[in-house]
Amino acid sequence: MSIMVKQEELLKNNVLGKGLVEKRNYEASKKNVDSVVRDAYEEYLYIAAGVLPPGQDNKGNIVFDKNNFRNSDPVGNKAIRKVDFEASEFYTKLTEVFQRFTLEEYVFFNGYLNYETDADICEKLHYSDRSALKRYKKSAILKVAMYFNIDVLK
Repeated sequence: MSIMVKQEELLKNNVLGKGLVEKRNYEASKKNVDSVVRDAYEEYLYIAAGVLPPGQDNKGNIVFDKNNFRNSDPVGNKAIRKVDFEASEFYTKLTEVFQRFTLEEYVFFNGYLNYETDADICEKLHYSDRSALKRYKKSAILKVAMYFNIDVLK
């Protein structure tokens, strides 16, 4: 069994355990998530605007519509197709991580990708105290870092 499989088993719909969190440098891992995942999300959001990011249906299920690509120029510019493919692959991976989140982690990370404040995210979760978000925040960031293999061990 590979390490990745073992990590995925630990991630399914639970907040990361204290032991896993303590083994990782949260600040360094968050910096990696900022520079790799968040930046890619923003880049693909604007460069490949026809690819929809993961959403949620009325039952709370995560939905990814990869059939909504924009029309390319008639010549079929190879560079645009490559960006569309990369964006689609990235959103597929992000969706796979989202499927391992708890609801609180999902709400947090969606807000995080869109530069929402902790106060805004707490309001969505109906939390009166931002400290209640701390555990979900760390868990979500580290799950993403672990999935993309950019987590930093202490």
